[in-house]
Amino acid sequence: MGNSASAQKGPLATANAGLSWRTQKKSDSTPSQDVIESTPEFTSAEIERLRRRFGRLAASQGDSGVSLQGFTRLPEFVGNPFAGRLFQLYDSNKDGFLGFEEFKEALTGFRRSQNAEEKCKLIFRVYDSDGDGVISAEDLFITLRMVVGRELSDTLLKDIVQSVIEGHDESGDGKLSLDEFRKLLSKGDFDTQFGCIS
Repeated sequence: MGNSASAQKGPLATANAGLSWRTQKKSDSTPSQDVIESTPEFTSAEIERLRRRFGRLAASQGDSGVSLQGFTRLPEFVGNPFAGRLFQLYDSNKDGFLGFEEFKEALTGFRRSQNAEEKCKLIFRVYDSDGDGVISAEDLFITLRMVVGRELSDTLLKDIVQSVIEGHDESGDGKLSLDEFRKLLSKGDFDTQFGCIS
C-alpha cells in the first residue's frame, strides 16, 4: 500500500483503505426449512442465505459458531486489517465465536443501505480501540498502525495523530468524542474518505 496517494487525501485516508469492502451476495436457491422474517437490514431471502453461510462456517469450526479464523476467511474480510477488531466488536459474549445473531449483526454494518449516522458510529467504535467512548491519541495510533503497518515511522504516525487530534478536538480534552469525530468525517466526502461500509 503506497502512502504517497494516501498522504494526498488526508492523514486518515490510509486507514479507510482497511475498511473498504462490500458484502458480496451469493446466488443460493436452496429453500428455507424455517420461516425467515425479513428485517430492516435484510430480506427474508438474505437472512436464509446468511443462515446457510453461517451454518457452513460454524460446521467447519465444530458448530461452536464462527471463529476469528473463519470470520477472516469471509470474502468481505480477507486481507482487511480491521477484521480482528470487528470480530471483537461483535463477539458480544466474548466467547471467541460469533453466534448467528452476532454474525448477522457483524454483516449488517456493511450493508450498502446503512445510513451515514450508523456508518459513523461503527467507524467510531473501530477507532475507539479501548472501548471507552472516546478516541484518544493512543486509539488513533493503534488503529492507523493496523492499516499502515510499518510503512510509516512511529514518529511520523504520532505527528499525524497529533495533527488530527489538535485539528478536531473542540473540547480541548485531547480526545475525539463521537460528535467531534462526526464533524471530522463531515469535512470531506464521507463515502470517499470513510465510505468503508457503503
